Amino acid sequence: MNLSQKTIPLILIGAGLVFGYAVGFRKGGERFSLKTAPLLNEARKYFQPLPEFTSLSGRVLEIKNRRIVLEAFLPQNPFEPVPLRRMVTLDDATKVVKITNKSSAGYEKEVWEYQKRLKASAGETIVNVKPPSLTEETPIPVSEIRAGDMILVEARDSIKIREEFQAVKIILHSQARNFSEAN
Repeated sequence: MNLSQKTIPLILIGAGLVFGYAVGFRKGGERFSLKTAPLLNEARKYFQPLPEFTSLSGRVLEIKNRRIVLEAFLPQNPFEPVPLRRMVTLDDATKVVKITNKSSAGYEKEVWEYQKRLKASAGETIVNVKPPSLTEETPIPVSEIRAGDMILVEARDSIKIREEFQAVKIILHSQARNFSEAN
């Protein structure tokens, strides 16, 4: 009987402490959220929501079995987190190209044709003539892409929040190679 007389007050004191801590924690959190909510709403005005997109650039972290792990380069919005690490799947229909410089003769020919088309459409109000480009896309095998390379990946549908998606086209922009490979 002596043991239960001591146990009951200890249990009541412990329960009171736990209850008091929980109530205090909740009240403190409510006060904090009431004070910070207007500040957060004000801060949201300075961060535009990211639009839907079907392509993104990034650095290849790993490539294995026709799958690329990509570290995406995206604008950061703390109110709209998007995955920075993406898994890109390739299939036989995925077009893989590299941006290369055109030969000077090819570029000069394109400039000449462009000027000729511009002169021919001089009287028109809307001129839809594609200007010449210094670069062109050259098809390459997937095996030319390595970890560290910078690529642009295009997909059929929006990939804004998708961590894994199927690539329609991959454009190799720059290659990261060891110094020993360059010599």
